[in-house]
Amino acid sequence: MNTEQYRTNPLLDKLYMPGETFKMPSQGLFYTNEEISDDVVDGEVHIKPMTAYDEILLRTPDLLFSGKAIEEVFKRCIPQVYKPMELLSKDVDFLLICLRKITYGDLIEIAYKHDCKDAKNHTYQIDINSFLKNTKYIDPTSFKDKFKITLPNGQVVMIQPPKFKDSISIFQRLSINKSEDMTPEKTYNSLIDNVLSIIKSVDNVEDEGLIREWLAELRANWLNNIANEVVTFGEFGIDFDFHAKCKDCNADIKISVPVNPISFFSVPL
Repeated sequence: MNTEQYRTNPLLDKLYMPGETFKMPSQGLFYTNEEISDDVVDGEVHIKPMTAYDEILLRTPDLLFSGKAIEEVFKRCIPQVYKPMELLSKDVDFLLICLRKITYGDLIEIAYKHDCKDAKNHTYQIDINSFLKNTKYIDPTSFKDKFKITLPNGQVVMIQPPKFKDSISIFQRLSINKSEDMTPEKTYNSLIDNVLSIIKSVDNVEDEGLIREWLAELRANWLNNIANEVVTFGEFGIDFDFHAKCKDCNADIKISVPVNPISFFSVPL
């Protein structure tokens, strides 16, 4: 919101909330193309609470499905992020839960029904701070080696966790594919799109068109080896699994909190 308003409208003075600063799990290490402001250090960005308008944007399915809701809300609430669609998906998930925390408070209520005998629907309160406390950050001293693959022919492939725009594209493709017959050609193109989304460069070449052409000629097992490196990406970010006791049988249970942008802000408050 324009700070000039606070100097001219006395009603707004007491509404102004400074927000909080949070460090993204990637620490900003992948952002070299003006995705974030130059004044961001070690991936720390300042987040301001949402207004009712921001909330409506994040509850509008069409805008979420296209990613436009995230673009608009981040522009208003996290102005140091210039290109939300270019952020890593894990960073977007993290920023969403930070945004929820400073807007609504520390607790989320989740409806959950265990699979035990005579189980009933219950609500469980989850403290967002427990997620933030256990966030895993990429190690800046070794991340380049960790995300590098050297193929048997000597070519060097630099991989990266999926960007938010790629996760949105995958979600859109999955939605379309459910309503269509998947031909071998469509399955192949989907595979190439998915692998392309995690490649940053091949022998320092970043042109997506050239890399796509290269992937089309790549041996199947080499392509699969690159695709399988996605397991590396599970080593940082937030673990959104919450552990509790079942309110019916007292067994240990694990509840997965839906944090993807399509459903996160539909969670009951």
